Amino acid sequence: MSLARLWHRFAAAPLKWRLLPLPAALALLALASSPWWRTPTAPALTLAGASQLQSLLAELGAAYEAGRGKLLVEGGGSVAGLIAARRGVIDLAAVSQRLPDWQDEADLHYHLLARNSIAFIVNRASPLRALARRQLREALTGDIRNWRALGGPDAPIRLLTRTEPSSARQFVEEVVLEHHEFSGLAEPLESAARMLATVESDPLALGYLSMQETELDKRVALLAIDGVAFSRATILSGRYPYVQDLYLAYQDDAAGRVRPLLDWLKTPPAQEAIERHQLIAVY
Repeated sequence: MSLARLWHRFAAAPLKWRLLPLPAALALLALASSPWWRTPTAPALTLAGASQLQSLLAELGAAYEAGRGKLLVEGGGSVAGLIAARRGVIDLAAVSQRLPDWQDEADLHYHLLARNSIAFIVNRASPLRALARRQLREALTGDIRNWRALGGPDAPIRLLTRTEPSSARQFVEEVVLEHHEFSGLAEPLESAARMLATVESDPLALGYLSMQETELDKRVALLAIDGVAFSRATILSGRYPYVQDLYLAYQDDAAGRVRPLLDWLKTPPAQEAIERHQLIAVY
């Protein structure tokens, strides 16, 4: 603020201010006019971890910052995030699973952010409507290449996958295949829409999509796995075998700082953002 404007404020100030020495009065007026004095900001929260959650957390962080406080989001992986949270370097770690080595840490708390899952799809003309986990894994790795071995026609399986990077493909590799590799015969497709259209048009195709990517059951058939159908209810209950819980983890001493954010994550705007990122909202 210019000296002239401060002088005019000094002239209009209450008498008790004008009785102060002039430098002190001007300093008080300048302080009262400062934006940081009028609207103090909360300390920034720091969050790092699972790379598959980074785009979602960036969107949530931008929405949360609108009048609430800054949220700094980085990647690095689940393990690196947990180590940083344990050391007090960050406030929250984004983790894609409850790692066994950290299960018994009494002062480490997990906030369930969302659930992830995948539907395996076939053409509606296919006679198959269910597979066992073992059968599906062998089809995805290429150990089974003919539908006849799965109870279908005597014809080769047209195996489909997604190009990298893809969170859907990452989920299949980590959760369904348990870090085994896809068959080299798998045909990579660049989008969920292309995956859906290919399976819809080819009775010999086998692919996968998440629940949020389309109205699946109207255009293709969803395979039950180990006798459990793919649905929001079976995912939320944990009955469907391919469910990945996604967490934000924090230490006891960060609980007070992170509570406003965790409460906000249960609100409709945050839950809608989670659904837009092809994950299952849980609140």
